[in-house]
Amino acid sequence: MKIDKSIGIIITYILIIIPFIGIGGINVLFSSAILDGFKVLSVFISIILLFRKGIIKFDFFSICFALYQMEIFMVTTYNQGFSFGVMTSCLAASLFVFLMIRDWENILKAISAITAVIVIINFISVLQIGRDDYAMYFVGTKNRLSMVLIPAMLLRVVYSINKYGKINNFTIILFILAALSVIIAGSGTGIVVAAVAVILALLFYRFRVNKMIVLYGTFSFYFLLLVFTSILAQNQYWIEFTTLLGKDSNLTYRTVIWQGVFDYLSNNPLFGYGRGAEIIFPNAYGGYNIVTEAHNFVVEIFLEGGILAFLLYILGFFKAISHINIKDLKGKYVLLAVVMVLVNGLTESINNHILVVLTIALANCYVYVKSKDTGQSKVLSFKRPANQRGYQ
Repeated sequence: MKIDKSIGIIITYILIIIPFIGIGGINVLFSSAILDGFKVLSVFISIILLFRKGIIKFDFFSICFALYQMEIFMVTTYNQGFSFGVMTSCLAASLFVFLMIRDWENILKAISAITAVIVIINFISVLQIGRDDYAMYFVGTKNRLSMVLIPAMLLRVVYSINKYGKINNFTIILFILAALSVIIAGSGTGIVVAAVAVILALLFYRFRVNKMIVLYGTFSFYFLLLVFTSILAQNQYWIEFTTLLGKDSNLTYRTVIWQGVFDYLSNNPLFGYGRGAEIIFPNAYGGYNIVTEAHNFVVEIFLEGGILAFLLYILGFFKAISHINIKDLKGKYVLLAVVMVLVNGLTESINNHILVVLTIALANCYVYVKSKDTGQSKVLSFKRPANQRGYQ
């Protein structure tokens, strides 16, 4: 029986990615110290994998992303003191981006396997627990389901197309189970995200797609939400829509939080305040609430690293997606995965989730793969000198 030589590396990728997904059912089994230990071990293994051939491949996106993570860590350390957790997460995100350039296919296989397991187990947990605002399902709380399952499933779809040339039946079943999990759990915003994902998946499969129209259409929602929040809050259609989702017109204080972040940033717009910065805002009961995330993809970037972080991220982001070939099915679904990251990010701070990082990195790797096919490689490499590898 012939054994696939890549199976060992795929298992390794599975083991080093899982600690950073933040699966609730796994987290409750271990103390925070043990979980941190797993993350540190994952970082060390990632470094070994990155250097195992003595060559580091990099490109414009990976450099921008590494600088972005470095700036976030430095700003966080300056404003809030050294955080081992922040350092580990910043290192891991950067390392995974560089590893994706070298070995994106095996990493995609690892994510696909992880997705299949967590979707099935989570669906069982949802059926057992049912709808409960305070329930802890296998993946996490009801709001976390769409944040994990949707990007995971779209990466699984890309894997299926890459391997079989189509979306296979098992992947379709997993997609349905993931969507049902979000619907049964009853998260209003999660249901909208899941519905948008299903509708766009069908449209992308059936029709031609204009990449820029899709992206600019998504960005327009950010513009409307962030710039015209006060006007939307008074709009009757908006009020009816948010009521249908089981929320108030300020999206459960999200619009208030966004305003609070921008008020904070007026004192330090260039560098922001770092990851985990506290935002204090008035609630409906005459008191104050404190949160440590902005509940919006773009606002979170500004909060953590200011204008500098936003420029680094947006430059790398547009470079990563600039050459996605939407004329083939795989390219369409790579684009869809990126779009759904942005849709989910309208009301959640998902920037630092590892599946989101890997989604953007996959878009960047797709650029490299297509350019390699035409003989125009866009990836540079740095080879360590021989005397640094233990021989002359």
